Amino acid sequence: MAKVSAELRKTLRESPNDTFDLIVRVEGELQERSAEMNAMGVNVKRQFKLTNSLQIRCSGAQALKLAREDWLVRADTNRPVRALGR
Repeated sequence: MAKVSAELRKTLRESPNDTFDLIVRVEGELQERSAEMNAMGVNVKRQFKLTNSLQIRCSGAQALKLAREDWLVRADTNRPVRALGR
């Protein structure tokens, strides 16, 4: 499985200066990964310990840079989740 879907990667490349809200799944400690992302200029909004994921806001260029990190497992757009058709 790719870290970033082809569709999302295309969008990020076409809009490197636009802002994106993403959910990223990572390996390692969330605090450590949050600190690394903050140092890169990424705004970490929330941590999800159960899934070892972070909600972030960053530019397309920053997201593409994150995709090259060994500890990044998956990046997806942050969108509403609906259960049971509601």
